[in-house]
Amino acid sequence: MKHIKKVSTKIRKRLDNRNKSRDRALYGKEYSLSLSGCCAIASVMLFEELSKLNISCKLALSENSDYDHVFVMIGNTVVDITATQFGNFKKVEIVDISADGNKKDFWEVSKVFDKPSELVAYQKQSGWSNDQIANLL
Repeated sequence: MKHIKKVSTKIRKRLDNRNKSRDRALYGKEYSLSLSGCCAIASVMLFEELSKLNISCKLALSENSDYDHVFVMIGNTVVDITATQFGNFKKVEIVDISADGNKKDFWEVSKVFDKPSELVAYQKQSGWSNDQIANLL
């Protein structure tokens, strides 16, 4: 798990910096670093980095009446670098959801994708906002 935490932290920092720059350019100031709306893009970035390290993982989607959320799964372990959008969570959450009390509603798995291209096709078919589709890396 040490490698997973290191890679996840690196990707999260990269996204935080990108969002700070974007917010300053668009709004003249920085907004929340929750990464709300970035879950698919962030998860695909993380998936690709973990795959380069030969770590077998999948992209998971939680569909909810209020939102959809994408995160990475390694077995029963959630690796979520955008859980901060749901409140008081760490920038990198690595959680075994098979343990009692660890499963949050936004980690209820509705669909699993083996490849980013499958997720992107689903996002396009389902009408996700273009700025949230994971092929905009």
